[in-house]
Amino acid sequence: MLRKRLLAVLLVAAFLAGGVAGWCARRLYPPPTAPPGEATVSAPASPAEDTGFASRMVVGTATRVEPTSIALRVREGKWTGTTAEARADSDTYVVVGAETVKKKGGETDLTRWFKPGDTVGVVFDTDFRFDRDRETLCGKALSVWKPAGS
Repeated sequence: MLRKRLLAVLLVAAFLAGGVAGWCARRLYPPPTAPPGEATVSAPASPAEDTGFASRMVVGTATRVEPTSIALRVREGKWTGTTAEARADSDTYVVVGAETVKKKGGETDLTRWFKPGDTVGVVFDTDFRFDRDRETLCGKALSVWKPAGS
């Protein structure tokens, strides 16, 4: 009987100690909050300022292919109906179908894998810009890909 009573007292004491420790931790380390008068998440002022992955990815038809740049008419994604001009350099990945044909480093020659009329996808680096006058998305390409069979 004494053992059961001792076990019950220890169990209650453990729960009380855990509650006190949680309360102290919450007081010492409060969760982060935004300063008064500021929103925690603000919407971008324009689509070009939205640097999320989806806003940097475009899919369309190649209109011009040069060794270090590619232009395409965007037909899928946030920028549908605009033109995209992507610069490729030694850090750009090139993927054809499921195979990565060019990784970082080495020479980039997009004319080896792409031609005008191909379906092409591009993921831009975060420093891309949108030229409102020409309705053109311009920037450095992180990766350029062509779906299998196109």
